[in-house]
Amino acid sequence: VNQFGGRVGGPIKKDRAFFFFSYDGQRTNFSNVLEVPVIPVALQPLLLPKLDPYKVDRNQDVYMLKTDIGLNDRNHLTVRFNQQNFTGNNNENGGPLSAEEHSGNSVARTTTLSGALTSALSNTVINEFRLQYGRDREPGEANSDVTEARIQTGGGFFQLGRNNFSPRETTIKRVQFIDNISYVRGRSNWKFGLDVNFDRILNFFPGLFSGSYTFPSYTAFANNAPSAYTQNFAGANTTGGTTEPNLSEYAFYVQDDWRVSDKLTVNYGMRYEYTPPTWEGYFPDGYSNFNPNLPNPAAGGRLGASEFAGEGPGRTGKSTMYEACVSPASCRSCRSRAPGSSTSTAAATSSPPPPRPCAASSSSGRGGSGAGAERGRAHRNAASMSSRWRRSRGPRPRSACPTARIRTCASTR
Repeated sequence: VNQFGGRVGGPIKKDRAFFFFSYDGQRTNFSNVLEVPVIPVALQPLLLPKLDPYKVDRNQDVYMLKTDIGLNDRNHLTVRFNQQNFTGNNNENGGPLSAEEHSGNSVARTTTLSGALTSALSNTVINEFRLQYGRDREPGEANSDVTEARIQTGGGFFQLGRNNFSPRETTIKRVQFIDNISYVRGRSNWKFGLDVNFDRILNFFPGLFSGSYTFPSYTAFANNAPSAYTQNFAGANTTGGTTEPNLSEYAFYVQDDWRVSDKLTVNYGMRYEYTPPTWEGYFPDGYSNFNPNLPNPAAGGRLGASEFAGEGPGRTGKSTMYEACVSPASCRSCRSRAPGSSTSTAAATSSPPPPRPCAASSSSGRGGSGAGAERGRAHRNAASMSSRWRRSRGPRPRSACPTARIRTCASTR
């Protein structure tokens, strides 16, 4: 790992305006060496060229520029710009049994612009207004457009072709407004504030939409005789692997520091937060809910299964997951997924089945072993932004069953 950087700062105008700039760069590179068990002679001309070690690079550049400006004796302005660029060549998937064509580049571009204006409205009232805009774009690329093939080697599956979760993309745009007022009166120091946050999210995760062949041995691969073929398809009237789990948050607080005496100060206050359930921009029923009281047919009737809003087999018959809630316990983990996708797993054939939705589902999408695979998960997007731009009030609250009737959950694969 090579790390380097620097910082510089100074006055723009004496006693009025200042600036500060910093830069940090990191360069990491290593070779991904394949360790595939002995390949039959007949297959060596085809497979040996895919066993060459390949380079994995992880390059990151982080910039920060900040200015502090005294506008006048009562107003102070702070503006801050952050930029983080990450490029991971062949970072989507890796390991001793994953060929270079089974990987791809992971990219992240994160931009944040924030400002704060502090104003002394009077000798007893101070107002602080903060504004933030952020954008986080994290696409994952694929090195191949050939359908994935997994060959059982006796020491694990050798993976060729395009991995089953790339190309993908998660892009989050955030706008946040915060205003705080401090008011001193007698022995009390009152504080009032509001916090409004909007996340607009685009998530594209076509897990297994390009298909995947499974070969039980080298011999089966040589004879073009897979034991299974799995592929996901977009369900009718859905957006397939594309979702928009947008989020809005609203909060208000009031508190007082009451100095009862020189030896006793009492702190008290109240905070109200409202976080509506995540809603879809493209497809209004793109959510499911885990119900711990619902029998799971795939687990022999054991309690605990996903349920889906909407009409049709396996659905609640309700238009939203809120209407389907029978108790707060049944709505603890409403989560976003690819809406309405179905999975088809076919017996071994030498060619894939026709692209049509199938009701049967005996397999599901698998992630890869690389860091990019984890980053491609459907919910990493919102969690990533929350960790990058965590506000001073702490972690984002998670809502259960809403108290108002709001569009939420529905079908997935």
